[in-house]
Amino acid sequence: MTMDTAILEAVAAHYRRFFGAYDESIDLRDPRGHLPDFRIRSWKVRKGKTRVYGTLGNSSAAYAEMPFAHRVEFVFPVRESESDISLAERILGAACAVPRGTAGEVGGGHTIQLSEPLEGTGGKRRLLVSPSFAESEEFQTLVLEDLHIDFLMLVPIFESEFAYLRRYGEAEFWQALAADDVDFTDIARGPLRVT
Repeated sequence: MTMDTAILEAVAAHYRRFFGAYDESIDLRDPRGHLPDFRIRSWKVRKGKTRVYGTLGNSSAAYAEMPFAHRVEFVFPVRESESDISLAERILGAACAVPRGTAGEVGGGHTIQLSEPLEGTGGKRRLLVSPSFAESEEFQTLVLEDLHIDFLMLVPIFESEFAYLRRYGEAEFWQALAADDVDFTDIARGPLRVT
């Protein structure tokens, strides 16, 4: 068994532990050759009200030339009634295309700007990258010997919310969403009302 195969199996087992068996899986390949090949899997969670799309393979394929200590997989939670595999492909593909080992390396609290607004989102064109998803902190990191794989959530946000994040930080942003009773899995939600 190769190390990449071992990583894939460990990531798949990690998802199963928290979400159960997946009910949809697609391969994602970039026709231009800029992205590694990987899979997107999805699960219904939270009593069927939320669908989680997650990458499988980003932690092995995207980091082939990097030191072996730290890697990332991405999850995108969305209301089941608004779930759309093409939207998940666009969001997860954008995150996986961010160059690794550069100043723009993706981690919690960072954002990814998209080239155009996401369809059906009211103009959101930025993704917040956060370790905050899942009821269990155990979900956030998978440790395999000397390798740490972080599972980071992607949340589409408005430019006004990005400005709020830059000014007050991620913890305050999540508190403001909760105070405003905003469901971040609602892809069509309006912007956070900030004062």
